[in-house]
Amino acid sequence: MEMNVQLHHVVSDITGATGMRVIRAIADGERNPATLAQMRDVRCHASTETICSALTGNWRDEHVFALCQSLALFDFYQLKIVECDRKLEIALRDLEGDDGYDIARLPKVRTRTKQVNAPDFEVRSALYRVLGVDLTQIHGIGPSLALKLVGEVSRRRSATNADQGAMAASHPSRSTTLWIGSSTLLPLIRPGGPTLPTSAPWRALPIWLS
Repeated sequence: MEMNVQLHHVVSDITGATGMRVIRAIADGERNPATLAQMRDVRCHASTETICSALTGNWRDEHVFALCQSLALFDFYQLKIVECDRKLEIALRDLEGDDGYDIARLPKVRTRTKQVNAPDFEVRSALYRVLGVDLTQIHGIGPSLALKLVGEVSRRRSATNADQGAMAASHPSRSTTLWIGSSTLLPLIRPGGPTLPTSAPWRALPIWLS
């Protein structure tokens, strides 16, 4: 018989503040639904009463054990993700070299919406020091996608026909990415260039890159 605990039905993201507080408390031995519901974050849309009702169920040892195992794995992977973020940050510093661009000219952030699973460091500043442009000024491109573009296209803004031919022969997909980056995207965002228009073709740009 299942525990019939329905936290995931009343909390939109169980890895958010409310969900993780409740799950960690359950793993530590708390079973009282009213006590668990009091751990609700003020930003949670569900009321304390709703959460309390969702946490009223049958606590089975085998399911609680599985939950604790999953929580331990979650914490382990979070640590590994942080290690990857540190490695990415170091890699960007290596790309920057000794001639990094001055971030004093970094444009104001276009949108302040926090992306889910975004790297744990200031991606915009790090990329600007490497490229001298802010890719996130393009509609539909956030820090994570900008980082992915740099990883695929690299720092180079152009390539000779011979370079492109050699790449096409060995890595067709990379050749396509290079063509998209050099011919479609990067010329539009050169330092000191005009502001991108908001007409339909530019709004469709992220679709071309997908």
